[in-house]
Amino acid sequence: MQAIGDTIFTKRVKDTENAFVTMGFEKSNQTADFFGAGTRPTYDTTDHVGIFLVRYGPIGDTLWLKWYENSNTYYNLNLGAGMAVGGDDHVAVLGFTSHDPVYPYNNVPFQIYLLKTDPQGVRLWDHTYGDPLINETPTDVIGLADGGYMIVGYSVIYTSLFPPVFTFPTFLLRTDSMGNQLSFSYLPGDYSSAYAVAPLADGNFLLERTWCPDSIDTCGASLAKIDVNGNILWQRFYPGLDPARTDAFYDAVELTDGTLLACGESQTPDTTLGWLMKTDASGYMLWQRFIDKTPQYDTFTRLTACSDGGILLTGQAQRDQLSDVWLVRLDSLGCDSAGCPTDIHTAVERPPAVEDRELTAAPNPFSGSTLITFRATSEGELLVRDALGRVVER
Repeated sequence: MQAIGDTIFTKRVKDTENAFVTMGFEKSNQTADFFGAGTRPTYDTTDHVGIFLVRYGPIGDTLWLKWYENSNTYYNLNLGAGMAVGGDDHVAVLGFTSHDPVYPYNNVPFQIYLLKTDPQGVRLWDHTYGDPLINETPTDVIGLADGGYMIVGYSVIYTSLFPPVFTFPTFLLRTDSMGNQLSFSYLPGDYSSAYAVAPLADGNFLLERTWCPDSIDTCGASLAKIDVNGNILWQRFYPGLDPARTDAFYDAVELTDGTLLACGESQTPDTTLGWLMKTDASGYMLWQRFIDKTPQYDTFTRLTACSDGGILLTGQAQRDQLSDVWLVRLDSLGCDSAGCPTDIHTAVERPPAVEDRELTAAPNPFSGSTLITFRATSEGELLVRDALGRVVER
């Protein structure tokens, strides 16, 4: 019997001339195969950078490997960012693209690139989207029920170059089944780097991003429920371990009971810890775990809800300037098989101390225009937030 955590197979995609940078894999919906994708640069006179797609068999044998450049020959730089495998095993590969003949020294803005192939890797179409004067960073793509795609990411928009003043709003781009752009919109929030989007059972979507509700100095991780047009149905802000530092969620899933799991990282002045949180269907925290295995840097980038109720997390752990692939298996409460050892810090919402007492308006969630919170510290503080959680009066 296969033991949990045992290596099933280890295979390499090899190229004697060029290096590969992977961006993960997705399982086939038709067979026991897997698809992997990423970036492959060439070091010839053209100095192109392209995207590769590989199909593996059930034991990791390479069935085929294909490399793609932007069909618009003006663009010679293409970097992988993510992929989505449809029910028919057609693959949509998301990436960045730009015309940058002396990459990485020439700071030419990135645009959004989407490529679609059939199950054998034959290119069906590709498209380039966005404003060539704005640096656009796509981060995730998912297929929609109508056969189209939803792409999320963030732009970097300069309002002043000297001194540099910029915003980085979250964008949402929708296409039809042929990749033609249907809509492009920015979500509320000038400082909101989106990292992933996941479908929900009710037809809406869960957006994971770093969000700065007040200013660039007050950033934290955020979950938002949005509809297909990017309208925010609710949004929650989680400051993490240190509100003065920027945290992020990189993946999230909806469980069969409607509750949500999210994973990412939370920073302190000394280290970065892997972060796992469970919320109810409205994004209110049920519990969270900060998992600290190395003294420098731990982060989770992907989670899988297992059929037995357990949680499988993958990410990166850094030690002595070296990075290791990190695989963690937890039970349904975020504990390992030993039952939450001392280096897994529980942070279930605790009763506030006398010097940090908080009074929140009810009902919660509310349907009005403001939410009033009173925090009784030594100085006292009254916060009025709008429906998106932004402080409008202090």
